[in-house]
Amino acid sequence: MDIPKSSAVSVTNLADSNANITSQVSLARDGEKFVLSVKKDSQEKSLDVTYASGDLIEIEERPEVRRVKIGISGSKFTIDEGGVLAITDFPIKIDAERAELSVITETGQRILPFLPKEALETLLRARVISRQIVNGSIELNEAGRGELAYNIQGEKELNLVNLLQLQVPVTSRVSAITGEIISIDQPKWLSIFGFLFS
Repeated sequence: MDIPKSSAVSVTNLADSNANITSQVSLARDGEKFVLSVKKDSQEKSLDVTYASGDLIEIEERPEVRRVKIGISGSKFTIDEGGVLAITDFPIKIDAERAELSVITETGQRILPFLPKEALETLLRARVISRQIVNGSIELNEAGRGELAYNIQGEKELNLVNLLQLQVPVTSRVSAITGEIISIDQPKWLSIFGFLFS
């Protein structure tokens, strides 16, 4: 399976910084503080963004322009693509020269070829869910075997003989590396009789 790779990534906005933002940018936790670092050649500048809120970094991917915003929410890092927000405990790194967005996990640095919006669209296209749960979170984490994936809470809408609409909660995992659906957690009866409601 081909994994899409951007031909260019550029940081278009960096909160509270006049640094040259053409190389590597990272957002990490240092004890109780959040630190934004910018590295160009052999120089590195750091900025304490603990009390900042919302989006801190905005990047653009090409050839197909996609705006991605990186920020902080509570004690977590956020990745926002087109209004689809994922949260994670993993520090985030942007390498503009290599056109890479990655996270630093317990198993090392992992590049994110698939972002939260693509993961949600995969579930919608496959009709695993009909919509994301309102205020439902998308969480980026590693499973037991080190699989980096998005946990997405959604609902599948079932039409019962054109008389009743039923919303069934479904939680799915989509790989952040390959974009494949790893698992679907839904009621057992829906797994067996779901074809009756399509």
